Amino acid sequence: MTQEQASLLGVAFFMSQGGTTHCEVPFSREAVEKQAKLYASRGFSLMDSRGRHWIWDECFDALMKTALKTITVVLPVGPSKRRHRGGRVVALGNVELNTELTHK
Repeated sequence: MTQEQASLLGVAFFMSQGGTTHCEVPFSREAVEKQAKLYASRGFSLMDSRGRHWIWDECFDALMKTALKTITVVLPVGPSKRRHRGGRVVALGNVELNTELTHK
């Protein structure tokens, strides 16, 4: 993507699940990935408005594929929000994750 194309696309938004805008960055691969990496390094999850999660270096491609300009920044679930039940972890919303998976 050229700089001219990026300038036509405007800005990308990083927002909370509640709709609060955390920041706006130029709609370019470098700017989006730099901001996404910063959030990821602080333990935040990143997802699009459809609820699909992305790792930081996939965010710009996700925005391009979906024609969206918003990444949702999801607060990390801290240790105080988790309960261990044997080999399972129960997080917010009572979603259970199996932590005893083995390789085949």
